[in-house]
Amino acid sequence: APTAVEARYPLTDYADPGAAIGAMLGHFALACPSRRAARLLAEHGHATYVYRFEFPDAAFQLVERPERELGAFHSAEIQFVFGRPARLSRPRFTADEALVSTAMQGAWLRFVTTGDPGDATQPWPAYEPATDRHIVFDRSTRLETAADAEICAFWDSGT
Repeated sequence: APTAVEARYPLTDYADPGAAIGAMLGHFALACPSRRAARLLAEHGHATYVYRFEFPDAAFQLVERPERELGAFHSAEIQFVFGRPARLSRPRFTADEALVSTAMQGAWLRFVTTGDPGDATQPWPAYEPATDRHIVFDRSTRLETAADAEICAFWDSGT
């Protein structure tokens, strides 16, 4: 019989076992601990802003064509915050990448200068566990709720 983790990440849902392991590790080690930390900080009165980076076409700095599609991988957003493509062979962002970079740079600059990353055109409310809102950086920037809520409930249950 499959373990609870194997049942949550069935190989039939993924291109290969590496993709399943990547999804599992991303939830277990990154997404869910970040979600728990945001909840705890907010519950203790700290203004906390949660984002999710979903832009799937970010360049990877080590190889031109990785073995598999990486999607929105951990640390991919850093190049957009700093306005420099990760690939040294690409001196400029594409049009889509430039939009993501402009949105992220604006939010980070507002946060550093005012403590609030949102503005009139793109509000970014402080995280509250009851509403579970966060901002998504992708080809469009938008507010959403409950990022990874279901899978993190699985990991938070002590499985």
